Amino acid sequence: MGKKILVMTVGGTPKPLTAAIKQYKPDFIVFICSHDSHDEKPSPTSSSFNVDGNDPEKNIRTLSNYKGEYRRFDVKNPDDFPTVYQATSKALQFAREQAEPGDEILADYTGGTKTMSAVLTILLFVLDLEITPSLTVSRRKDTQKATGAIIIARPLDVDLPRSDFLNRTVDDLLEKRLYHPACALLENLIEKFRNNEVRDRIIIRLEKCRAFARWDAFEYKAAHEAIQDHYQDFEKQATYLRKMINKEKNTGYEPVFDLVANAERQAENGNYDNAVSRLYRAVELFAQTRLKKGYEIDTAHLENHLNQIQDADLRESLTKKKDSKGIISVGLNEAYKILSRGFKDDPLGRFYEKKKDPFRDNLRYRNSSKLAHGDQPVSEADWLKFLDFFKDGFINPGCEQLGLHPEYPDLPRSIPL
Repeated sequence: MGKKILVMTVGGTPKPLTAAIKQYKPDFIVFICSHDSHDEKPSPTSSSFNVDGNDPEKNIRTLSNYKGEYRRFDVKNPDDFPTVYQATSKALQFAREQAEPGDEILADYTGGTKTMSAVLTILLFVLDLEITPSLTVSRRKDTQKATGAIIIARPLDVDLPRSDFLNRTVDDLLEKRLYHPACALLENLIEKFRNNEVRDRIIIRLEKCRAFARWDAFEYKAAHEAIQDHYQDFEKQATYLRKMINKEKNTGYEPVFDLVANAERQAENGNYDNAVSRLYRAVELFAQTRLKKGYEIDTAHLENHLNQIQDADLRESLTKKKDSKGIISVGLNEAYKILSRGFKDDPLGRFYEKKKDPFRDNLRYRNSSKLAHGDQPVSEADWLKFLDFFKDGFINPGCEQLGLHPEYPDLPRSIPL
């Protein structure tokens, strides 16, 4: 078993703190005291006198028979919030530095001024999950002081308020649909909390977040499995996922629409290079999907489909792209050439021919970017032009040419506890 470190705010009444020391039997104590002297020597008017003073009836260490190590942190003005905050933060940091894996840190905020107790409470409840708050209580005869014969130091279960406070940060991440950081924070919270009910609530929220984190990473089958237990909460998204993995009637173009939506989420958080790359891939996949669904052509193995291509010059140029294994694999530009020249009556191919010049012109935003062939970061203005043309000016009207209605998935901005 590791050692026990006790942090205490010290007031004018030593009895509650003495009881806490006797009960917890700490190996090290960090005292936070008021101190109005100009040197280390405490005066009887400061609570530091109850730690290092020469009155045996007030000295907490003497009354509790504490012989171990300790450190005193003094507060010159115990009613000034910033001053108390700085001293208390240093005291807690010092306590953490003394701790090793397996050690326990408790902090009793019973003593001290109201400001001292309030500051320690704030730091413990919402900012420092490594330390367990403690309050020393007794039977009260009135509302002024704890004066009962039996005084007990009690570790407090503050998991619920801590969870509620920290889940607000999760709310902020989800509002921006940052599912991966939200999952990381929730995973960290599970490790910190002991209250089973609180842990269960966080685990359920984490399960839901993971479904959309996996969706965001294009892990559609894993996302579908993760969302099944929460189908009622996300029926619309779950149905779309079923289309993505061919478990429900679909158009086959859902992965294209999902890539567009994914790109927009990237841009929403300022990742414009990532957004342009994803939208570029969506435009490429649009042509590849049309070739696959319309003509059963796989652009990763075009060598098996050359005889289907109507344009002889195009067939010849594509034949020259065979690699050492005889495989012909083509990307965006060749895919649209095949649609427009290889199948002259194809509606998407004809539409591409009409849009060919602005199509090629807008590709420069992607081609000159750091994630493609250039060294130019994509600006927000560049992204908006790229999005305007390829989503509203090409994919959406291109779908109309194919008799399709584009359906873009809408991932949630909130996942309630």
